[in-house]
Amino acid sequence: MWRRAVACAAMLACARGAGRPAEVVGPTVAAPTAAAPTATASAPIGADAAAATLALPDGRAVTYGLELPAAPLVAAVAHGDGALALTAAGQLVAYDRALRPIVRPALGAPIRGLTTASDGTIYTVDAAGAVARRDGATLTATTVATTPNAPIWIGHGPTGLVVVAASLGGVTAQVIGPPGAAPIPLAGLGEPAWTGLGVAGWPPERLALDGAGRLWALTDRTAAAFDLASGARIAEVAIGSGVLGLAAVGDEVWAYGSTGADGALVRALPGDVAIATAPTLPDLPLTLVRASPAGVLAAIGDEIYRRDPATGAWQRRATLPRSVLAGDALVALIASGDDLLVATRTAGLARIVGGTVAAGPPPARRAAVGELRGFGDALWRIDGASVERAAGAGWVPVPLPDELARRRVTWIDGGANGPYAVAPGDALITARWAGDRMVVVGRQNRPAAPAPAAQRARWEVRPPPWRLTGVVAAGDQLFGFDDAAMWQWEAATGTWTAVAPRPAGLRGDRRLEVIATGPRWLLFDRADRALFELTTSGADRGRVARVLPERRVDAAVAAGADVAVVSADGALFRLIRPTGGVVRWPLDVAAAHLARDRRGRIWFASDLGLGVIEARGTVKLDLPPLAGRRVDALFADPAGDVAVALAGGGLVRVALPDAPDAAPGD
Repeated sequence: MWRRAVACAAMLACARGAGRPAEVVGPTVAAPTAAAPTATASAPIGADAAAATLALPDGRAVTYGLELPAAPLVAAVAHGDGALALTAAGQLVAYDRALRPIVRPALGAPIRGLTTASDGTIYTVDAAGAVARRDGATLTATTVATTPNAPIWIGHGPTGLVVVAASLGGVTAQVIGPPGAAPIPLAGLGEPAWTGLGVAGWPPERLALDGAGRLWALTDRTAAAFDLASGARIAEVAIGSGVLGLAAVGDEVWAYGSTGADGALVRALPGDVAIATAPTLPDLPLTLVRASPAGVLAAIGDEIYRRDPATGAWQRRATLPRSVLAGDALVALIASGDDLLVATRTAGLARIVGGTVAAGPPPARRAAVGELRGFGDALWRIDGASVERAAGAGWVPVPLPDELARRRVTWIDGGANGPYAVAPGDALITARWAGDRMVVVGRQNRPAAPAPAAQRARWEVRPPPWRLTGVVAAGDQLFGFDDAAMWQWEAATGTWTAVAPRPAGLRGDRRLEVIATGPRWLLFDRADRALFELTTSGADRGRVARVLPERRVDAAVAAGADVAVVSADGALFRLIRPTGGVVRWPLDVAAAHLARDRRGRIWFASDLGLGVIEARGTVKLDLPPLAGRRVDALFADPAGDVAVALAGGGLVRVALPDAPDAAPGD
């Protein structure tokens, strides 16, 4: 039975056909499923990428690593004599007493919420819905419950743990612990009430639990309380536009911010009782309020205040130096014995001992990834003039000539020899990869004259400054397009020459991907979801023909010399280029991205996950780092098999050995 399935997946091989294009639907290929991830040890925080494995039923192990760019802190809690912080990228980072990062938990789905119970136990909820208790020493996760919706917050109150999640445009709350507890919709609380904040960006300071076990949510000019047993809205207080957040203080919830005239504002809910701020607090907005055993802590500008629980008087605790705050937003105030820990979004953590502020080490530099690309035998990451190239387990900077560093650059994949780069201006700069740097190989002050035949056709090129944005390459053969012409790179002279009018259907402002070459290049325009064949030589040079014009193409990749795999309209197709034949693949795969690894296997990815098509079938890989993260691109990885580029700059690198010759029980 398994042998018969081989014939379906083996259609990667080149097929020869004739006549009119046809669609063929074949039998379904069996799809093995992946087992749960195996446990892995924590990796040091200094490592650029932690590594983990995923066991498959056939005995193979998928190895994967996750790299994330620098991300701001969004929350922090006490951990030992230091702190545990959560980044906007969903990572946990533990700090020791000296505020040095010491440990990062093993790879998993991104964390969406972080809280502590009254006994100091740390809990998290991740994008996959797993609610976990964290070991006090190792931070190893033990799952205590799951939620079926998309979590956005976790808190602890009189009823225990509560998870707030998004569900079909609404919001649910689930009390963790009681048998059979399920998410309860919160009446009238949905995305429209969040005034455009959106589900993923809902900040934790807009939710709080009071001493009666009610959940308070800050919406547009109101704070509403919800009963966690029924989801009913049981209280609502009009608070105006100056409130910035909510804080649980004893049995109450305090709303804090400004009066609207930039004065300090603190009100206790549900009675809407004003908490005195004068005469001690400055007449400025409160930016953060947190309860602590030593009294309520509050931040105003660069100053931290403590409210004496006996007298209600506010006392200045410390003034944060510019090196700690520097206009940054505070995300946490944590009492640690007699000390106070302060966490800011980008500057990290600082410890206040008495009246002295000691900042922790600055966060380690990690590139903020603007774009990940696969060039030649390496991955590249590009963020304006900051360009790095993968080398071994790390990244090395790529020196750029001044002409490129000061301009907006179009990067072009030149195949095994590395990339080209083109930068417009009064002179068009062309550079290429040479050894360990980008070297200028062309500096063209004006467009070359059109060929005589083109002149007779009465088309003209634009004067400087000129820009080629749609540039495609195969080795040293480059073609570029602007609004008027098709240009060809002449390496011998270091110039671009107009060779044909701009092909109809190809826009000069698009980045095109070369899927296959030959007399006719197969090009993919991702922005327009379209495939084209471009004739690059002979009398028809510059002629463009739309391929699969009736379909919306999401991705394409070469599967051999004459075969391309195309994802379109929620299905996979094989395009036989010599004949134009189209064969539907017998797999129900809606792929937003495709790649072919060094072993010849076809990988597919979308926001629903990652998979690979092998000779024996299709394997779906549920890698934890992909949960809750959007996939931006998929590349063949010279150091492994594939690399998955994530929205926001993350990178997951995956390696999977070849399948065994025989399946178990075959």
